[in-house]
Amino acid sequence: FAHLSDARIPRKTVLLTGFTLVEVGLLVTSLAGSTLISANTNANANADPNTPLFLVLLTGGIATGAGIGGVYCVLTGAISDHTVPQERASAVGVYKFWRDAGYAIG
Repeated sequence: FAHLSDARIPRKTVLLTGFTLVEVGLLVTSLAGSTLISANTNANANADPNTPLFLVLLTGGIATGAGIGGVYCVLTGAISDHTVPQERASAVGVYKFWRDAGYAIG
């Protein structure tokens, strides 16, 4: 997705699309355990790739992953766009520090 934001599509549009995909993926994943989806599955069938629960979780995971992949590199480019060259390395470093700290903590 990063190459799209470099040449053809504005970064904000790519970021909005990516975050929307993440939101949809997380929503689908969170609703996977609802009674509408899990009513037709039993406890032993949840590992079977043909159950509706597995397919819904897979769909949510793919959407979330595609969204994160869409924003991961584009955010670094957006930070670079909004900082002067002398402060760019520090700004990207601070962003990546807090991003990685979020991975470690959360």
